[in-house]
Amino acid sequence: MNTRAVGFVVLLVVCLTIGVAYVSGAARRGAFSADKPVEAAGAPAGLLTGQPRLLSLNKANDGRYNHMQLSALQPESSAQVFGELLCERGYFAGGDTGVGICLTRDFSNPLRAVITGTVFAADLRPLMHIVDEGIPSRARVSNDGTLAAYTVFVTGHSYTDVGLSTRTVILDVARRREIGNLETFTVFRHGAPIRSPDFNFWGVTFADDGDTFYATLRTAGVNYLARGTLAGRSMTVLREGVECPSLSPDGMRLAFKSLNPDRQTWRVHVLDLATLADWPISETRNVDDQVEWLDNMHVLYEVVDNSSYPRINLVVTAADGSGAPRLFLADAASPSVVRQAVTRTAP
Repeated sequence: MNTRAVGFVVLLVVCLTIGVAYVSGAARRGAFSADKPVEAAGAPAGLLTGQPRLLSLNKANDGRYNHMQLSALQPESSAQVFGELLCERGYFAGGDTGVGICLTRDFSNPLRAVITGTVFAADLRPLMHIVDEGIPSRARVSNDGTLAAYTVFVTGHSYTDVGLSTRTVILDVARRREIGNLETFTVFRHGAPIRSPDFNFWGVTFADDGDTFYATLRTAGVNYLARGTLAGRSMTVLREGVECPSLSPDGMRLAFKSLNPDRQTWRVHVLDLATLADWPISETRNVDDQVEWLDNMHVLYEVVDNSSYPRINLVVTAADGSGAPRLFLADAASPSVVRQAVTRTAP
């Protein structure tokens, strides 16, 4: 090979190395601010403000699959699709001053799983953009709209996969910055710090003090409920057997999915935070979802209905284990109840 050819190869390798480093760096950074407005074509008057409503993702085969939609907080209400954001996972909280998060996959690179996301205001104005490696899994926003979190599958496609690897990141939306990956937090169990290379975290849910959160930690094949503090950048293991916790509006209970004995399906349970005791709700179908609270007495979640053809529906059930599950909204997923913003309590 002549000198000119060698020089070209060296230059090409350098350029590729810089390009890979930039893309990897962008993925690790996760979020950056933006000011380009998102189109809100066909958006309802008042959009995400005013009376409490349900925001979900459209799962009907009608040409608007995975678009956001709004419906009343009544069973079997009609839903109105709006906007141009496509989301595989979404969530909104904070009322008139709240924010939402929308995650989807970028299929432009067939060699690497990449997600893109938008954190947006109630008027659909984007506040942050997200770029990360993986497959969208969970998304949450604090009730005052100042914090957001998302989980991606780095490897694997299900929480039952043996080779599962996740990444969970918390964002400070108010300051337009990333707080950090939960793998960088210190974890305590029985008062002592613990650490393992197989730690995986997912399913963040926020308390109303702007500091406390809950999430699932898996290590050595066991799932744990952990309570975290943002100020202390630490987490404390509370008990075993909890996945994808969701804090009730009054902050007294957590709804979560519990792995069934078959190790392939889940059932929804509710946990009393004062005693850490739990009980199952009446739903016996497989629920692989981070449950949403309709109010302090009822929970919403996704169920796949295969009775005629596969479709995803939202179902409501009493949180105390009584009653029977009831269809809430057909052809919908990723529910979030749009309430008025909470007043932050002191930590």
